[in-house]
Amino acid sequence: MADDAGRDMPRPEAPRASIIIPNWNGLDLLRPCLNSLRKQTTTDFEVIVVDNASTDGSVSVLADEFPEVRVLPLTTNGGYSGGCNAGIRAARGEILVMLNNDTEVDPAWIETLVDALDRHPEAGSAASRMMIYSKPGILHSAGDLMRRDGTPDSRGVWTPYGPPFDREEYVFGGCGGATAYRRSMLEEIGAFEERF
Repeated sequence: MADDAGRDMPRPEAPRASIIIPNWNGLDLLRPCLNSLRKQTTTDFEVIVVDNASTDGSVSVLADEFPEVRVLPLTTNGGYSGGCNAGIRAARGEILVMLNNDTEVDPAWIETLVDALDRHPEAGSAASRMMIYSKPGILHSAGDLMRRDGTPDSRGVWTPYGPPFDREEYVFGGCGGATAYRRSMLEEIGAFEERF
């Protein structure tokens, strides 16, 4: 199915990036997420939805409405980590992007993440700035941080978007809801721990 401009998402043979979306009974969330991916400014990516044994008809609806999406139907719910790892194993891209099904992305989102990794070959991942869906202009995360006492937190959570969160900066890590990882890094350190 095409977007409003008549475009389908790409399905390149050897994409630069693979966007992996874990899903469990999230059909209503997936539609806006996938439609936002259809509006990207680049086409050098593939989209993989890993379905964690949904019972809401997600798999059949995805086949009908989003035929360009690769769907990996699992017979049991592997959770977030298991879904991500299944997607990583199936992905063809050198950059592996985890994206929650309850997100909508800006048109230049994937291009911006890939460009950041290109500019910083020493970085193993790139974090997205995420806004709170129901509160436009309010940050959910501008990367993750680790406090001095070892407690994790999201940079900028519940603050208006703007300085210092409107520029590129090194962070401890990215929110799992929208982060890009180099395949080479994951091959070196391992993928997601499925016990969590």
